[in-house]
Amino acid sequence: MKSIPAKIKMHLNSRQERFCEFVAAGESHTDAYIKAGFKTSRENARKNAARMTTNDDILQRISELRAESEDICNAKMTKQEKLDFLARVIRTPIGELEPGNPFCAEFTIEVLPGKEGVIRKRVKAFDKLRAIELHSKLMGHFEPDRKEIELNNSTLMSIKERAAEVGYALSRSYGKGTPASIRS
Repeated sequence: MKSIPAKIKMHLNSRQERFCEFVAAGESHTDAYIKAGFKTSRENARKNAARMTTNDDILQRISELRAESEDICNAKMTKQEKLDFLARVIRTPIGELEPGNPFCAEFTIEVLPGKEGVIRKRVKAFDKLRAIELHSKLMGHFEPDRKEIELNNSTLMSIKERAAEVGYALSRSYGKGTPASIRS
């Protein structure tokens, strides 16, 4: 949970702060009231939440939280920045990961009991296969190959003729006679 500024801390209790956080995150006032920990019926929650949103301190805190959220959303990464980050995740050898490395998710060192001078390092890195998958998606590697064709009457007739040939060949293979579309 985020720290509450001193100015607001004096006016809002913890449930009111959580209510503000849920509203700022997009919850309805009624749902935010219930999720914040107020124990009441849904109808009373609706009424109390409406009353709560007339409080200037509550409204100010919701505005502050929404502004913080907008600042975070404005810190968007470009496609190239994402690709570069994922490429570094993929290429960074696990042996190079130390505490403080941005690609090191977890790092522990343990001295093994009874074994003098034996140290075990455990390093958890980001999932390289997942990084490869995301990188490939951003690069468009999962998009189907497409071929653009110019549609005109001769192209459409050619497609219709080819479909008729395929239909006729299939009907002969399965012994059901000539399809109705070919007889016309």
